[in-house]
Amino acid sequence: MAKTLLFVHGTGVREDGYKASLAVIERQLGQCGLDAKVASCRWGEKVGARLNFDGASIPTYGDSRGVGVSDADKNRAMWSMLLQDPGFELGLLAGATGEKKAQPPNAAALTNALLAKFHDLIKADDLKPELAALGLDRFWPRVVTDIEKSKAFEAAKTSPLAGKPPHRLALAHAVVAALEKESFESGGPTLDSATREALSHQVARRLGDDARGVFSTLASPFVGLAENIATWQIRRKRTSLTDATYPAAGDILVYQARGEAIRGFIRDELAKLPNDEVFVFAHSLGGIASVEMLIEDRPGNVKGLITFGSQAPFFYEIGALKTLDLEKTRDLADKLPSHFPMWLNFYDLNDPLSYVGGKIFGNRVSDHQVVSDESFPASHSAYLHSKPMWTMIEAWVRNA
Repeated sequence: MAKTLLFVHGTGVREDGYKASLAVIERQLGQCGLDAKVASCRWGEKVGARLNFDGASIPTYGDSRGVGVSDADKNRAMWSMLLQDPGFELGLLAGATGEKKAQPPNAAALTNALLAKFHDLIKADDLKPELAALGLDRFWPRVVTDIEKSKAFEAAKTSPLAGKPPHRLALAHAVVAALEKESFESGGPTLDSATREALSHQVARRLGDDARGVFSTLASPFVGLAENIATWQIRRKRTSLTDATYPAAGDILVYQARGEAIRGFIRDELAKLPNDEVFVFAHSLGGIASVEMLIEDRPGNVKGLITFGSQAPFFYEIGALKTLDLEKTRDLADKLPSHFPMWLNFYDLNDPLSYVGGKIFGNRVSDHQVVSDESFPASHSAYLHSKPMWTMIEAWVRNA
């Protein structure tokens, strides 16, 4: 029988984000050597939250928006700012101090050469396979063009560091941050730190020599940011804020109100795979729905359950799982019904929306930590790029 992962997405995900995640899953399956296919379960578009009256309930809709610190802390703070404003580091570069009289005679030529190479990134065919594998290729030309048109890009040209390695790395960071921001805002997966750093240096090398080791040049402003990152705010239009957030918050409310519709959708997708050994592969709210669906009934083709960044154990602990009565099962050694499959669960300590189930449900659940080294909320959608997670999935599915 063919082995299949049925990918059940989490809250707020719609078509573009789902497709991007699906592409990453397919790539990871190929790289880890798992002989399995992926099947879709796009419940969000069919039974998820939607504005049924075009936002009529929303005021002004369509109008206004609105200690010792380690190097790793500084780096996380830097990326937290870059994911909000990809030109942030270029802005710091523009304000850097330096002796202009110490600039070499060919400083302008070096700067112009670097900026010409940056412009040529649009035609960087050697980067396109990697970008496609990461689900970022669709944003590439627009991102490079937008950065070239930004005020931070123009201001950085006059810096004493213009044309030098910090300038090159700041440009690379701006590109990667803009790509990741676009992916995140479209509902796609974010990168973990290792993948992001590798892509940043790949872009930097395309702009010149290796720029590793120059981060400290602009690091000092990130000490305060790392200590108090929450003080930074962004003003956005109410329309954009609502459009970006209502599917995520709305899906949770819809599930609590009529979760049977989402569970039924998953069950219908499983019924389309009668001859496969199916492993339900579920993220976030999709994990809650999958757990409850399997508590109600286990379709005969379901071989196992894999969740990542899911809140199902927490929902049970607070009595919010409608399909598993806390009071009736509280004192049972095996709280899950006998038909429930083996369950592989992944969590990240930096993801406050991930939980462990082994301490509650017993040995039916196997919990494993993922280290994305990302801050929240990026940590909640960085699981799919974790190589150790996929190595464990490959072994678990192969031996199931």
